[in-house]
Order: sequence, then structure tokens, then C-alpha cells
Amino acid sequence: MFLFRYFCVGLCLVAAFVFLAVNSWLLGHFGWRMGASEIDAWGYFAVSAVTPWVVAIMPFLVLVTWRGLLPSIGTLAGCFVWMVFVLFNLVGASGHISLNRTDVIASREHQSFKAGMLKADLKRAEEQLEWIPKHRPADVVEADIANLKLKREWQWTDGCSKTSGPRTRKFCDEYQGLTAELASAEHASVVRQQIEHIQQQIVQAGSGGAVAVADPQAMLLATLTGYDEQTVRAFLPLILPLILELGSMTLFAFAMSLAGVTHKDLLKRPQTRRGGDLGVPRYLPTSQTETPLLSQSEPIALQVVEDPLRQRAVLEEFWSERTRAMPGASASETSFYEHYCSLSRERGVEPMLLETFRRTALRYVSDRSTMNGETYYHGVVVVEPPRAALQVVA
Repeated sequence: MFLFRYFCVGLCLVAAFVFLAVNSWLLGHFGWRMGASEIDAWGYFAVSAVTPWVVAIMPFLVLVTWRGLLPSIGTLAGCFVWMVFVLFNLVGASGHISLNRTDVIASREHQSFKAGMLKADLKRAEEQLEWIPKHRPADVVEADIANLKLKREWQWTDGCSKTSGPRTRKFCDEYQGLTAELASAEHASVVRQQIEHIQQQIVQAGSGGAVAVADPQAMLLATLTGYDEQTVRAFLPLILPLILELGSMTLFAFAMSLAGVTHKDLLKRPQTRRGGDLGVPRYLPTSQTETPLLSQSEPIALQVVEDPLRQRAVLEEFWSERTRAMPGASASETSFYEHYCSLSRERGVEPMLLETFRRTALRYVSDRSTMNGETYYHGVVVVEPPRAALQVVA
């Protein structure tokens, strides 16, 4: 359980750093675009890329510097600066996303418009093909015309340039009909080639991702919310920056909570105490011939520090190694907490607060009761480690 807890802490930290890295890239790329020269672009990029990290860390810095009920001037200034950074982050990241969305939507609109024009051209070509009179294939008509030119009437009429009777007029009428049929066949062939070319362009446009709607996401949200697409498009770029910033700060807070660091731990100032001031028990030998381990007149030179990780480790050690299950046993919560405080002082760390101790006990003690304002734990007892030839002097 201890290893799993710190695995979750590492997972939260990795996810938070990924969120901040993505946000830094979005904001830095937007700042790079704003630079008129290369030096300006690098400057805007550096400032913009650092902004998400400041936004994520600033709340914890403000919490650490907050002393007492009223904040200091520096803390208030930090809050104001944090709000400015948050506003800049939202504006910059949403601007970068808006530029990308505008480029993508414009490209999709162009593809959609092109696909629509191609479909209209295809429809006109198909209608034009239907208007062409019925005809036979062009090679068949050309063969009939060649046969007519072999007849004597072709020479008599000088290529149907003049007629001199019913026979020659009939011959020339037949020739003119075949000529018109040949023109229709050739025209139809050209129109069919145009139709095939337009169909190929439509297929290519379809494979390139052309759709009927340029922004289906905005259309769907507009349909669900009742707002117009322009209003929805204005709010969409703000979603991702909010997710990245809030997600990174929340993951940092989760990591601190899993590691056992609370806001009270951040507000407490680190301090060093002497073990004698904390009431650390002194041990005397059982016989007068043994050399005393510790003098009764001198306090223990034990440095007690506040380290959240060590504090959490000692708390886990107390519940896993200094307690065991015993059916029918019962003891007050205060006695358990006093034994834990003694173990913490032996390990040289400051005991954690009773609220933290009580939350951790929920995982190890399933049966508890309250009587006269005192909480009792049932089915578990404290096990003291063996101490050879030592007595505890209060």
C-alpha cells in the first residue's frame, strides 16, 4: 500500500508535467508568431513558455507565504500577479488554438466549396449529355458517310454543293443527316470525357477529407446548446487552456495529498527542537553496575525536524509494525496517538496532526466507537518493541 501510494504520487506528477509542457508549447508557439524579428520571437517564446509553470506553482507559493488571518502585502501582490498570468495564459493559448482552428476550418471550407462546385459541374455535364440527340457511334457514322461519297451522286452534286433534281436532293439530305449525327456523336464523346474528369476530381477531393460541413464540432454544440455557431466557436478555444491549467494544479494538489502534505504543513515554519523539550523518555540501566545510557540532568541532543515524507513513513511504520490485530481488545484513540508521537520522537521527526493520524487509521481500524466524547479503537493493540535491560523514567 505504501509503494502504491507513492506510485500514484509519481503518476500525478508526470501527468501534471505533461499538461504543463503541452500548455507551454501552445503558449510559446503563439508568442513566437507575435515576434516581428527573430530576437523578438525568441523573447516572446521564452516568456510565454514559462507562464504556465508560474500559474501552476503560484497558488502554492501564496499558501506558503500566507501568515495569520490577514495576508501580507507581498501575498496580495502575488495573488494579483497570478491573476494576470492566468489571463495572459488564457489569451495566449486560446489565440494559438484559434489560429489553428481558423486555418483548418478555412481549408475544410475551401475543400467543401470545391467539392460542391465539382458536383454542380457534373450535374450540368450530365444534363448536357441528355440534350444531345440520339446517335450511333462516331465510327459507324463515318463509315456510312464514306459509303455515300463513293456513289455517283456525290460527283454529280459536286460534294452536295449543288442539286439538280429529286434524286440528288435526297442524296444530299441523307448526307447532311449523317453529318449532323457525326457531330452529335463527337460532341457526346467530349461531354463524356468531361464527366469522367469531373468524377475523378470528386474522388480525389473526397479522399482529401472534403466534407459538407466545415466545422462539425461547432455545429453539434450549437445544436445542443441553442447558441449560434459563431458564439460556440468563440468559447471552444478556451476549453483546452482551462483543462491544462486546472488539470496541472489539481494533479499537483493530489500528489501533495497522497504524499501526506496538507495546507497546514505548508503554513508551518520549519523549526528545530531539542529532544528534552519534547518530553522524550530517558532510559536508565536496571543495575547500578551498568554505565548509564543517558544522563538525567542533560536533555537528549536529538534534532526533530519536519519532513513530510519521513513523517508519512513513520506513520505507516507505526500502523504496520507497532500494531497488530487482537479480537476483543479496545483502547482509546488518544493512547494510540501518544504511542505514535513517541515513535516519531524516537525517529527524530515531528508527529503529524491528529486529523492526519485519524484519516490514516481508517485503513487499519474497521471497528471504532465513541463514548463520552472519546473515540475508541476495537480489535487492535499497540505492540512495543523489546527493550533489553532498559527502564523508562518519566
